[in-house]
Amino acid sequence: MTATLSPDRGSVILAGPTWSEVFPVARLASRIAFYRGLVARRGGKYARHHATTLAALESVAAELKKGGEGDGR
Repeated sequence: MTATLSPDRGSVILAGPTWSEVFPVARLASRIAFYRGLVARRGGKYARHHATTLAALESVAAELKKGGEGDGR
């Protein structure tokens, strides 16, 4: 799973091998919270399915904080 910023830095592009999603940067914190919940669900039983997505989104958030390009791979 990868997460990147759009060229105008207004959207996050989340892409995997079978699906993708584009959402406004303003929703990044809520998407991170959602995936953190999935990773923690049932004592971490589903973490292997969602941990890479969470890491990619957190990478974009860190890049936004630093003012960088935001390549969450």
